[in-house]
Amino acid sequence: MKLMKIMKNKRSGNKMKMSTAEIKMIIKEQISDGKNYTPSDFSELLKATSDKTFTIGQLSGAIKQLADNGDIQKKERGLYCRAEDHMENKKYATQSETKKKQNESLKKTNTKETGARMLEFLPHGDERGHLVVVEGMKDIPFEIKRIFYIYGSDKDVVRGQHANRKTQFVLINVAGTSKVRVDDGKGNETIYSLNRPHTGIYLPTMVWKDMYDFSKDSVLLCLASEPYDAEEYIRDYKEFVEIVNK
Repeated sequence: MKLMKIMKNKRSGNKMKMSTAEIKMIIKEQISDGKNYTPSDFSELLKATSDKTFTIGQLSGAIKQLADNGDIQKKERGLYCRAEDHMENKKYATQSETKKKQNESLKKTNTKETGARMLEFLPHGDERGHLVVVEGMKDIPFEIKRIFYIYGSDKDVVRGQHANRKTQFVLINVAGTSKVRVDDGKGNETIYSLNRPHTGIYLPTMVWKDMYDFSKDSVLLCLASEPYDAEEYIRDYKEFVEIVNK
């Protein structure tokens, strides 16, 4: 009996165990098709994709990590989808068709006019945690010449409140959340929410920016294309509007 048990353990040990990182990668690739999936679907997917073994605990942990990191979204009990699909559906669910079109049109116009845009960086991670790499002229459209970060700001505090003649920025909330209002001085304004450590916002030159609505744990990382030069900052909004509308 003891020998049979040893042989059985050896046979089951022949199969390699799947890592949590592998499980998350497979789930992310599958869920990118925009469909809805249950944990059972993910389990069958893993079995069909790899000969490696995994535990239900591993699968549950991987799903939770993906959801916590904003890579997937729980729509309802036991049903998951791409995070962006869920957020868009939730955002527009209670709006009329006219309001939808207005919002979509405004979103496209503002993105084009202001030049600001959201960036998404590739997160690397496993059960040990996550790592995000940001390289100048590769992950962002400029060489990084200055780095600073903002923390400890109260919810009702507004930071920024300036435009820059020469400096481009990328803002990333590496912890907590905040919002960024971008204004091109020509009547186009967009508000962005920074709430995931692997996403950021690119801000070109000559846009007015306000950072506000900071969570208590907010740490807003700012990457700049130029060293600090007080002379290239425009801190008067009226002056900024006059300059961009000349």
